Order: sequence, then structure tokens, then C-alpha cells
Amino acid sequence: MPGFFGTPLTGKQPENFSTLNQRFGQVLAIADAVDAAPTTTTEAVARELGAALKETSGRWSVIKKTDVAALNEMLDKQKVGRIDPERKSEEVPSSEVDGDDEP
Repeated sequence: MPGFFGTPLTGKQPENFSTLNQRFGQVLAIADAVDAAPTTTTEAVARELGAALKETSGRWSVIKKTDVAALNEMLDKQKVGRIDPERKSEEVPSSEVDGDDEP
């Protein structure tokens, strides 16, 4: 699987929250699949993912402070609503039995 367990991707882009979520899920699936201590490779990947999460979170903080702030200035000039990246969604996904979160 390219990009997993340190296998480099050609022209690999920095991680984002979506890819990190997928990769953390894969590590969790591997760890949950056996009743044994994680391998050194799995532990190394987990450390790598932790570092990538820290880096990605840092990039997101910078984006919120710079890019979103600049965008909000432009939106203010147009007299339209601002973007608040800290706002929590008011909608809660459905807990229907079929797992479909569509209303």
C-alpha cells in the first residue's frame, strides 16, 4: 500500500486531517487484529502519524490566523457573513439504524 508504513509516495503532499484519519484508522485496525504487542514497525508508524498530526494542526492554526483572517476582511468589505472556523456545527448526525446520516 503506497504511502503506508513509510513507503514514500511520488510527489507526496503534506498530510491533511482526512488522510491522517484514514491512516490512524488503518493502524488501529492492525493493532486490533491481533492479541499481541504492536510491532516496532507499527509503533514507528504511530509515532510518525503523531508527528504529522502535530504538524498538520500547526498548519491549520496558521491558516486560521492568516488566511481566514484575510478572507474575513474581504467578506467584511462585501458586507457578507464572516467565517468562524471555531464554530461548532449545530446539526447532529442522525443515529438511524441503517447508519445513513441523511435526514
